[in-house]
Amino acid sequence: MNRLAAMEAFVRVVEAGSFSAAARQLHMGQPALSKTVAQLEGRLGVQLLLRSTQGLTATEAGQNFYERAKRAIEEADEAEIAARGANASLSGELRISAAVTFARLHVVPRLAAFLAEHPALEMNVVLDDRNIDIIEAGVHVALRMGSLEDSALISGRRDDAGQALAAELRALGAEAEYVHADVRLEADVSRLVDQVVGRFRRLDIAVNNAGTEGQSGPLTDQSIANFEATFATNVLGTLLSLKHEMRVMLKQRAGSIVNLSSMGGKVGIAGASVYVASKHAVEGLTKSAALEGAVAGVRVNAVAPGPVATEMLERFTGGDEEVKAGFVSTIPAKRTATPEEIAQTILFLAGDKSRYLTGQSISVDGGYTAQ
Repeated sequence: MNRLAAMEAFVRVVEAGSFSAAARQLHMGQPALSKTVAQLEGRLGVQLLLRSTQGLTATEAGQNFYERAKRAIEEADEAEIAARGANASLSGELRISAAVTFARLHVVPRLAAFLAEHPALEMNVVLDDRNIDIIEAGVHVALRMGSLEDSALISGRRDDAGQALAAELRALGAEAEYVHADVRLEADVSRLVDQVVGRFRRLDIAVNNAGTEGQSGPLTDQSIANFEATFATNVLGTLLSLKHEMRVMLKQRAGSIVNLSSMGGKVGIAGASVYVASKHAVEGLTKSAALEGAVAGVRVNAVAPGPVATEMLERFTGGDEEVKAGFVSTIPAKRTATPEEIAQTILFLAGDKSRYLTGQSISVDGGYTAQ
C-alpha cells in the first residue's frame, strides 16, 4: 500500500478505537485494514498498537507515529490544495490509475468536489488492487503492470536492468528492490524467497518469468550442451522457484504463482525441439503444482504467449526480418503481441479476479493454437 495511505489507515484506527469502526469509515474490509496496519508495523519494526479484549490502544511508539502521521497527512492535503489552486481551469481528460485502498482513502472522497470545480474535465478512474512480491527476470512484464500497491522484489542475472527496473517501480510508488539470483541455483532461489519473507513477512504472488530459447535448428543438430542449458533455466529454474515459493505459500495457506510457458508448450515447432520440450515440461509442472496447492488455497497457473515483440523473438528469428515476417504470418492475428498484453494476462491470473482458477495455461498467441 502507498505509505501515505497506510499512515491514514493507522490514524483512522487510532481515532476510531477499533478496526471494525475504522473499516466502516474507510469503506474497506476489516481483514484488509488489519493486514495494512500489521504490514506498517513490520515495515517500521515497532509495535504500534496493543490489542486486547478491551480494545486497541497505541503504544508509546504508536502515539509518536500517530502524531507525525497526522502532520504528514495534513501537509499532503495542503500541498494538494495549493496545486489545485495553481491549475484552476483544467480541461481535457484526466486518467487516474490507483490501488483500491489508496483510492478509497484519497481519490474517492475528493472526486465529487474536484469534478465540480473542473466541469470541463473528463475523468477516467482505473482501480487495481495488486500485491506483487516477486517478479523474476522479465523487465517488461513488471513495468507494464504499472504502479504496485504494496511491494515488489525483482530478481535476475542482469543486474543493470534489474536495478533500473526497481528504480522505475519506486518512481511509480512501489516499494521495490532488486536481488541478484540465478534460478538454476537452488541456494539463490531459496535465499531470494527467504529475503521476501524476511522483509515483507509473506509471499503473496510470484511470477516465474526466467527463460531462454536456447539454440534453434533441426533436431538432428541438437547438442547435449544446448539441452542442458535450456532445461536448466526453463525447467529446473521453474521447479526450484515453485519448490521454494510453495514452501512459504502452503504454510500461509494463500498465494498465487504464474509461470511463463509458451505456445511451444502446447504444440510442436519445427526447428525448436529442445525449447518446445522445455515448455511442455513447464506446463506439466504447473498442473502438478496446482493440484498440490489447491487445498491450501495456493493457485498455480501459466501464461503461454505466442511471438512477442522482445529481444527473444529477434534472437529466435536470427535478426532476419523476412524470417520474422514469415513466422508472424502464421499467426491468425497477423502481428506479434506487445509485452503489455502478456503482462495484463499475468496480472489477471495473479489477482483476486481469478480466485477459482488454478492449474490452467492461458494462451495469448493471437489465435495460433486455435488452428
